Amino acid sequence: MYKPFYNLSFDPFQGHAEEPFFWSGERQKAIVERLKRGVLEKRGFFLLSGEKGAGKTRLVDELLNLVDNKVSSSYVPLKNQERIWFYNQILSGFGLEADVNAKIQFYIQITDHLQKVQKSNRIGLLVIDNAHLLTQELLDELRHISNIEHDRIKLINVLLVGDSRLVTLLERQQNRAVRQELVEPVKV
Repeated sequence: MYKPFYNLSFDPFQGHAEEPFFWSGERQKAIVERLKRGVLEKRGFFLLSGEKGAGKTRLVDELLNLVDNKVSSSYVPLKNQERIWFYNQILSGFGLEADVNAKIQFYIQITDHLQKVQKSNRIGLLVIDNAHLLTQELLDELRHISNIEHDRIKLINVLLVGDSRLVTLLERQQNRAVRQELVEPVKV
């Protein structure tokens, strides 16, 4: 209806902002810069929260573009809560073969990759979008993944992106350890 009336070549009401039409104000730039600084300084666990449509995913896209040559990243838009699926999505995001069917296989492969990333003077970054859909089991797995180290150096940063349900999940008593590792809570 809108396309022919206004002679548009695209659907103006898609679920996300297309890059040429995305306006990034001072607040958005400050958020991306804060996240960038945290990633490059290898600070660990980060949280980006905001309501649906606030532009969280777009800010993550900007962050990934800014740090692209300095990080090896895996972007996982959470859709499934099965642990093996989760492992394989993380591996696939890093460009690794994603056919593990056991936890130990995942940890061997991810640790090996992250050690290679460190040796090449890059930083590991795992981004979990829709993190408000995390089960307690997967959140615990992320805490374990974030603890992968080599010579007492953490090898991966984890950025959790989600709506207010993620904040509620993190406020649970059993997630105290995750909250203590969280260094950059940012609200859009």
